[in-house]
Amino acid sequence: MNPLTLLLVCVAGWMNRQQQLVIEYLQEEIRVLQEQLGKSPRFSLFTAQFRDILKCTGGESGSVNLRD
Repeated sequence: MNPLTLLLVCVAGWMNRQQQLVIEYLQEEIRVLQEQLGKSPRFSLFTAQFRDILKCTGGESGSVNLRD
């Protein structure tokens, strides 16, 4: 295995782990905020207009998946 390839694989693995830690933190933060609001996790805080804005900004890349 090429040393450069090994280095790239190591860096990619490290970046993946860092991203996973951020995702886990944000999911926990959302859970705590929903608990503080006293809302069930399925309750959407977004209005229809805000949902449309999010679809326009993130929908093309597939990064936003919102229920209608």
